[in-house]
Amino acid sequence: MRLLFLLILLFPFYTFSQVNIESQRSSRKGLLTTISIGSQLKKGNSDVFDLRSSLRLDHNTTSNHFFVLADYEYGQSNGSDYKDSKFVHLRDTFMFSEDVGNIIKRFESSWGVEGFTQYQSDNFSDLEVRQLLGFGLRYQEKDETTVKIDIRDVLAIGLGGMLEYESLISTEGDGFFFRLTSYISFRNKVEKSSSFFLIAYFQPKLLDLYDFRILSELGWEWKIQEKAFIKNALRFNYDSRPPQEVDPYDLSNVISLKLDW
Repeated sequence: MRLLFLLILLFPFYTFSQVNIESQRSSRKGLLTTISIGSQLKKGNSDVFDLRSSLRLDHNTTSNHFFVLADYEYGQSNGSDYKDSKFVHLRDTFMFSEDVGNIIKRFESSWGVEGFTQYQSDNFSDLEVRQLLGFGLRYQEKDETTVKIDIRDVLAIGLGGMLEYESLISTEGDGFFFRLTSYISFRNKVEKSSSFFLIAYFQPKLLDLYDFRILSELGWEWKIQEKAFIKNALRFNYDSRPPQEVDPYDLSNVISLKLDW
């Protein structure tokens, strides 16, 4: 089991209505459970309490990766709620075997297919409900020995589409529509104890390409002990057409301590 404590959250302590799923992937094989807990308590001129908790279940084999991710955030300032969000995501990724790769030229085990579904709500971002149902292709780079490398080690590229339903609190929202989704994920080990990573999404609406979302995350991860890591991530998300009274962008810096066993 892996237990992840978020110790310090800066600029600011809240979640944007978009979610970066690539950063949630695990490279470990087998049946895994991950629990994440973070909180902030402030007393003085202003009283602030924040809580974030998440649970993830993974079943990861050589050719298939299935996981379920659930997340809840709540925040209160001076006795009034200012944050209340819920999120659930299910995804399955199947990578083609070497036998399939011999039939499909040049695909080998670097190519695969994935499907996903998602539920999300955020009362203070004017989001009553957002539901997704999507599919796509995935490419993962190999090393020189032709052994498949996990997404979080080197490089992956994805391209697909998703049916989205959106209902807003202030208005009716857009209802059902189709959106394209693409991503790139890169990780490079700079030294034995540290690595650089970059993850970016681009999600335009199919019938209106000027309506798009961008999700990005870059940073460093340092290994301080055998099973302890410090991660510093800068996140920038942008929505070209956000709900009323919601800013189009969100910038945050997250420093966390990860204990892995």
